[in-house]
Amino acid sequence: MQAQLEISPQTALIDVPRSILVRGLAPGQRVTLRTRTVRGPGVEWTSEASFVAGADGCVDLTRDAPASGSYS
Repeated sequence: MQAQLEISPQTALIDVPRSILVRGLAPGQRVTLRTRTVRGPGVEWTSEASFVAGADGCVDLTRDAPASGSYS
């Protein structure tokens, strides 16, 4: 099975909470998520975090803490 990324809502203002879920992973599989957005006049925000899939083969950012990562 191929991993699937689900983001809801896909488009919203920056202060609107999002649900981010990765499905189709092997239990215990490590996955790294990277994101980048430009807000305002050239202000770039980036983040990268690695997660370990649960027994259900999913990474749910509302449930799972990152194993490692950065935010700037």
